[in-house]
Amino acid sequence: SIFALHGPLEVVTAAAIHLGQYDVAEAAARRHDTLPPGQATDPDLHQAERQVEIARAQVGQGKRAEARATLEPALAFLKERAGTGTTSLGLRQGLAQALYVAALAQADDAAGLEERRRLLDQASAMLAGASAEALQLRTMRELSEEIATARRTSGG
Repeated sequence: SIFALHGPLEVVTAAAIHLGQYDVAEAAARRHDTLPPGQATDPDLHQAERQVEIARAQVGQGKRAEARATLEPALAFLKERAGTGTTSLGLRQGLAQALYVAALAQADDAAGLEERRRLLDQASAMLAGASAEALQLRTMRELSEEIATARRTSGG
């Protein structure tokens, strides 16, 4: 079934990002975005997650302006969803990831660096609100480390 492609495409996207093969990551994320979401999946959340993945791949390719445009609807959706009450772990991690990618997509001028620090602070705060158990998950630890590294390298 076509739904069997979701997991492998997520793995390919994540692996390609980790390996620095951002063109492969973008292609896999775009392919994943064309799939209908699974029955138990929120279609809006599915689309937002793919937009974050695509934007991360675009940043890796040096396409920062394009990444900001790709990320804009996902960031708006995730912030709106997080503002509606209790934030699930998946939503918390998704918003932190989107804020992190938005920070990476900022320009290297003074205004961009200031916005980068602000976004990284927001991403860090979003993760800090998770339970101690959730913070032990590999994906949460990795994201936290990536945010911390980006904060150090941007003077935050």
